[in-house]
Amino acid sequence: MPLSSEERYYIKLKASYLYYKENKTQAEIAELFHISRPTLIKLLNDARKEGIVTIEIHDIRMGSQYIELEQELCKKLGLKDVKIVGVGSASQEAVNSSIGEAAAAYFVNALSSGMTIGIGWGNTLQTMANFMRPDLSVKGLDIIPLLGGLRSTGSDSYTMFANSLCETVASRFQDASVSMLYTPLIAQDRKIAKTLLASEDVTSIFDKMKHLDIAIVGIDGDPAHSTTVKLEKNLQSIYYELQQKQYVGNICSRFYNLKGELATLSLEENIIAVSPENLRNTPTVIGAAGGEYKVPSIIGAARAKLFNILITDEYTAKKLVEYPAE
Repeated sequence: MPLSSEERYYIKLKASYLYYKENKTQAEIAELFHISRPTLIKLLNDARKEGIVTIEIHDIRMGSQYIELEQELCKKLGLKDVKIVGVGSASQEAVNSSIGEAAAAYFVNALSSGMTIGIGWGNTLQTMANFMRPDLSVKGLDIIPLLGGLRSTGSDSYTMFANSLCETVASRFQDASVSMLYTPLIAQDRKIAKTLLASEDVTSIFDKMKHLDIAIVGIDGDPAHSTTVKLEKNLQSIYYELQQKQYVGNICSRFYNLKGELATLSLEENIIAVSPENLRNTPTVIGAAGGEYKVPSIIGAARAKLFNILITDEYTAKKLVEYPAE
């Protein structure tokens, strides 16, 4: 026999009291009123919708002060998740340190034994690697660098490799292996790049890039602020090309504009790094970046879908929310 409106109201009221105040189980309450659990669940949901039940969250540790901002950024940038960290000051050093520490914790928490993981390059990722604590419960990671080494102006050797970051990360886990990528980030010409990419060791790493479980990358700034451009002399040679085409940033030297359109550089075929397609096909790509000058870089990268999780600081997050829509 259908319940009258008065009976439904009484059951909603008492069931809510028993469930939320007395911690009775749904099975116990359904049995008490001789109704099915689906009916009880609907009544409890109706009680919340009608204002019979209201829920207040008291954040006694102030740990969730950025949750609304994180969710707003997720929606605006089309991301799976955003982690915002508080910083003592807006200085770039403080921002990088705070983001690096948060990225280390987030990254380790996302790992499972046997994963294939890709590591990018940058100051924030170096800080992250230094903050990572050993976790012997995660075993058998296969760690690969996502780009070749940088060669600074006046140097003929490639001394800045993602390899070193991979080794630091691997040292924090049990039985982790690292595949070394001993190539330049940008080869001198297309023929050299083609030869390097065809070598067995390099081919093996690039095959793994197609099947990554997770990756973590830095988001580099526009050409005037780009660490990669400052350090890589082959990119310095096309600086005006980068400026003229209004590229706002790069991830692993894959440049893009504010709309998220990928670059077509004169040196494009010389680049030895993970492809945008591989990043887009990776289930979890964490982008770690902060600083007001990187706001367009982060937005462009999100529009290009080169990452799907962002770790940033409170100041950058607010600027991202305020940034005009496309």
